[in-house]
Amino acid sequence: SDIGLYIAKMGLNVASLILKDNLDSYGGYIYEGIAADILNKCGYDLYYSDNGKSEVDFVIQDDNQVSILEVKMVKGQSKSARAIIEGVANRHAAKCYKITNSNFSIGSYYYNLPHYALPFLLDKIKQDLINSLTVEQIVFDS
Repeated sequence: SDIGLYIAKMGLNVASLILKDNLDSYGGYIYEGIAADILNKCGYDLYYSDNGKSEVDFVIQDDNQVSILEVKMVKGQSKSARAIIEGVANRHAAKCYKITNSNFSIGSYYYNLPHYALPFLLDKIKQDLINSLTVEQIVFDS
């Protein structure tokens, strides 16, 4: 759960790439690691989906439904998530959140959020769940 140790384990070369702002293929792993750390620290268990043909980064519960959380270093396609949301795949999810370096936006099959907004999204999902809970009044016979 320490992203600094995770990067250090990748080797000194990665550190120099970070300093040069040239992460190349390592960037995706690093951003996914950061997202996993955020999910964990916000109290979420880590789930992902991989059926051998396609994979999604994280699966979360949102509004009592399954939602996909795709993490990209920069803008990128999420073919697996798109197929799932559009009903082409043999799996189903209600929403797809893409976490990228772009601003807030709504795409054809996803909600895009900037990297820094992930903890706020997770907090909102939890608050919505708490607010939707109802407790029935218990009446005791006297």
